[in-house]
Amino acid sequence: MGVWHVFKQASIQVYRLASAHFLAPFFHHSFPDRKFYSVPKLRAITHRLSLIRLSYPSWRKDLREALLLDLPVGNRQHLLNLQLLVEYFIPLVSEHTSKYAALSSF
Repeated sequence: MGVWHVFKQASIQVYRLASAHFLAPFFHHSFPDRKFYSVPKLRAITHRLSLIRLSYPSWRKDLREALLLDLPVGNRQHLLNLQLLVEYFIPLVSEHTSKYAALSSF
């Protein structure tokens, strides 16, 4: 099994995790006339997750400030899930598969 398969499956799982709460609503807000695919091609998944991760430094401060507010439990959990997505899951898939790919090329 190739490294790409591990990367693909991990990316699909992260994408599915984020789709219902973050990606689908954002996509429909940004592109109201287009259809959102819950499992698009790997290229689209990688592109969207990369854009989220690359944009994160520009809104990290806002997220962290929002987490300091006295929010209802559901809202706070939603923000914590978003933070977990951008600070843990997306980088984990990218870094883990990159290291695995480097090791498997020997």
